[in-house]
Amino acid sequence: MTFQETHVSDNTLSIINTQFQARYSMWTRHCGIVSFNPSFIFSDNLVPENDRIILTKVKHPYNAFEPFWLLVLYAPATSCQQRQQFFDHVLGLLHNKDLDINLDRLFITGGFNYSYLRPHLSSQTSLQWVSFLNDHFYNALMKDDLHEIPTFRRNETTYSTIDYIFVNQAFRTQVIESNLHKLDVS
Repeated sequence: MTFQETHVSDNTLSIINTQFQARYSMWTRHCGIVSFNPSFIFSDNLVPENDRIILTKVKHPYNAFEPFWLLVLYAPATSCQQRQQFFDHVLGLLHNKDLDINLDRLFITGGFNYSYLRPHLSSQTSLQWVSFLNDHFYNALMKDDLHEIPTFRRNETTYSTIDYIFVNQAFRTQVIESNLHKLDVS
């Protein structure tokens, strides 16, 4: 399970971990990953210097499956320029030879804070990032036509889809079902 826009603090971290009763979890101020399965072991965050990114390699304790990588993002919301720089930075990380990421086994989730459905996409994010996603990944929410359901609402008139789950094209046929659940804020 992945989270973004969490606002987790050191004071709330132990409470959150107790409530989830997770086997493994990883948190930054803006992102989180929780695993309830002992077969999914996380590496340390491969990008610890950026609290808007969690990148981890997920392994099985007895190598029952080939490792995969999980990237959780929470992009800046207020500045298009900051968002463009953020995604250019993420793209650079994914191509960093020192991190040794197998892009064929990468899953990307998070709050992108831009919408594919809006015109003028180039002013909202990095075009290199969009090309990278279009060339190598599949929006898993398209499986059951959930890609147009709003994931953000400011009031009764402002809403859009800004949160995504991408799987590498190699895994496209393995996406069986997609679903969205709105959490009760009370």
